[in-house]
Amino acid sequence: MSENNKEFFHTRFSLSEDPLESYKRIIQDSVHPYLEGNEILDIGSAEDAIERYSKAIDDVKGETELMVFFVECGNNFTLSYGDIDDDFYDSVLLMYEKAIQNVTELSPKEQKIFGIITKKKVTLCPDLTIRCGNIFSKNRRRYHECRAT
Repeated sequence: MSENNKEFFHTRFSLSEDPLESYKRIIQDSVHPYLEGNEILDIGSAEDAIERYSKAIDDVKGETELMVFFVECGNNFTLSYGDIDDDFYDSVLLMYEKAIQNVTELSPKEQKIFGIITKKKVTLCPDLTIRCGNIFSKNRRRYHECRAT
């Protein structure tokens, strides 16, 4: 059985203690690699991991947590290694927008709970765009307006 199939079944049938853990590891390794060996920045692998999680289990909160983690990793990569290209920022901002959209689809009670859980994270984190530099800052208003609608 392939690793992706094992991952799918472990997630679908809750065979692991924390089904998000393996997906977060993939996202971390893809979006914020340590660049000490042959590691590469691979946004596509991180996006695929989130998509595989979504297919394995219908869990908007878990999917959103992975999206927020993706944005955190992108932010941390920028803080660790400096300014990146527009494609990188576009990917992070698009994931941020998707996370916001997911939260708006939750019930008001779940939104409140999710907001409390993620308050120290991206909240989804007003200072995220400030810490990431001008490219995030230029688009900050657009994504916060999306959240407000």
